[in-house]
Amino acid sequence: TATTNSQGVATATYTAGNNVGSDIVTATVASNGQAGSDTITVNNSGVTVGSVSATAQTASLVADSASTSTSVVIATVLDTNGQPAVGVTVTFANESALTGSSVAPLTATTDANGKAQTLFSAGTQAGTAVVSATASSIPSSANITLVAGAVNNVAVAAAPDTLSVGETSLISATVEDANNNLVIGESVTFSINPGQSDSGAALNVTATTNSQGVATATYTAGNSIGDDIITATVASNGQSGTDTVTVNNSGVTVAGITVTSNLASIFADGLGDQALIQATVTDTEGR
Repeated sequence: TATTNSQGVATATYTAGNNVGSDIVTATVASNGQAGSDTITVNNSGVTVGSVSATAQTASLVADSASTSTSVVIATVLDTNGQPAVGVTVTFANESALTGSSVAPLTATTDANGKAQTLFSAGTQAGTAVVSATASSIPSSANITLVAGAVNNVAVAAAPDTLSVGETSLISATVEDANNNLVIGESVTFSINPGQSDSGAALNVTATTNSQGVATATYTAGNSIGDDIITATVASNGQSGTDTVTVNNSGVTVAGITVTSNLASIFADGLGDQALIQATVTDTEGR
């Protein structure tokens, strides 16, 4: 409140707030309530941006394009004095272009705390998403890791899938989600289907998928020929896959034959006496 001087003028000092916009200032006299007004516009023309810092509230999301797979990205803009830069336009962009991912809105204005924000939404492709924030040509960015969802497919492959008695084969299990993203760090148990090992082999190994979504185990063929069905089962939800290994004798090198009879002699009397003759064949490793 002020009193008019000899010139009929009363004065007051207005201080702009922390937001851009228009303020209507009204002056009202006490005697009869007569009033007048004027408008003051507050802008950011005097603000010089000194720094921009972008951060993601959620640093890791599932790449499943679900409505819950989102992260708020906040850009904090300060002036050259380290104070919040108010009313500054920030431009956001999705730099990684992972399938289905998006950013909205693409522009926002800093508030009284110098902060502007956008929303990143995950698509169906796993990887590292990069969201940039730029104000007054000063850039910053935030990274968001998109990981695979639940296991949907386990592909098992034996190399080689045909081998000889006693030889080994590398069994690989590639684990993917419903969008064909590789599942990293999944526990996989390898086994031969119970009661179905023709070769007499045994396999019970647990391994973890690597950065390529692959877990491996070594299979050693037993002493008999036949087919072994190898199963790889993941721990998280029980999904599994199979492959068949065939064991034959193609690689066997005969080193010796031993012939034995259960009887040293029999009567030559025509009465049908019999002796059991057995031939034992061994390879170069004595098997």
